[in-house]
Order: sequence, then structure tokens, then C-alpha cells
Amino acid sequence: MDIEAGVLDKWRADEELLVAFVGRLEPVKRVNRLIDAVVAADSEIRLLVVGDGSRRSTLEEHADQVAPGEVSFLGHCDQEVVAKIFNFVDVFAMASEHENHPIALKEALACGTYCIAPDVGRVSSMIQSDTGTVVADNDVVALSSALDDAVERGVSATDRFERAQPQNAWRENAEAVIAFYEGWLGGDAGEDLS
Repeated sequence: MDIEAGVLDKWRADEELLVAFVGRLEPVKRVNRLIDAVVAADSEIRLLVVGDGSRRSTLEEHADQVAPGEVSFLGHCDQEVVAKIFNFVDVFAMASEHENHPIALKEALACGTYCIAPDVGRVSSMIQSDTGTVVADNDVVALSSALDDAVERGVSATDRFERAQPQNAWRENAEAVIAFYEGWLGGDAGEDLS
């Protein structure tokens, strides 16, 4: 999908929180939970689903039944378009059952997009209190509560520069990668492991 200037505006309404999911539409990603969380939330929320996969038609049918007009499926988008989406939406949300170090989350944080994600893999080490919410219970109630909280906090795409993480600078990213591998190797990465 190619998105030209102004095309994303059709999904923005003044009172709505605009949320995006970016990823594969597979069972482990639990996109159905995000759809149900949008319905369960007290706030007006619109969800953009970016990606493709074996669950797309099932998810589209589910969204049409429980959230007509509140969920749009954009299909597969190239990285340039994904960056535009991250820079346009208010929130990136995910509800994966399992993750390690989710790339889409890292990209959203690098864009300064507020993030809502479950406490799986290394997610809790990636999200700070001012850049998003780590959801302890990965269920519809907790996700909808986190979405409502984002609305109450006034989260919007316009405040992304204050939210952009300083650790997304090159030096800090390099140090984080070194620290990760040191932890994985069980010590100093400079040690002779032979």
C-alpha cells in the first residue's frame, strides 16, 4: 500500500484515539484481543491494522461483527509507509502471546509513538513510563483500560517529540545491544569464552 500526503487524514477524527497495530496477522499476535479492547474501551478509538497473514479474513469478519467502522485493515505496507503510520497515529498497540524483542515496538518507540504492549519477552525493558504502558495482564480488560488511560492522559501524535526515547540515539542503542549480549553470554562480552 502506498500512502500519499493527506490520505491518512481520512482515519483521524478529533475526539478519537488513533491506534495502530503493525505485524503479522497470525494467532500468536492476538489481534482479536486488540479489536475486542477497542470495543470494550469507554473512549472513542479507531484501530488501523497494518500487515497480512493467515488470520486476516477471520479478523476482518470479527471486526465487522463487533466493531463496524472502528477497525481498518491496510494490508502489507512497506517500511516507508509504516514509518509514516507510526508518525501519524497516537498509539501503537500489540497483544502478542509471545515476543522476544519486537521490532515493530522498537520502531514505534523510535518514532516517539506512545506504545501499549503486554509484559512478554523484553517489552518491559523497552517501554518507559513516559513512552507507553506495559500491560501485566494480557487480556481485553487490561488492554482496554490501557487505551482509556492513554485518552485520559491526553496522549496524541503531536507530543511525540517530548516522548521520543533518548536511548534511541546511536550510542545508547549500541550500548544496549552490547549489554544484551553480555547478559546472554553470561558475563563480559570481552571475555575469552574458549
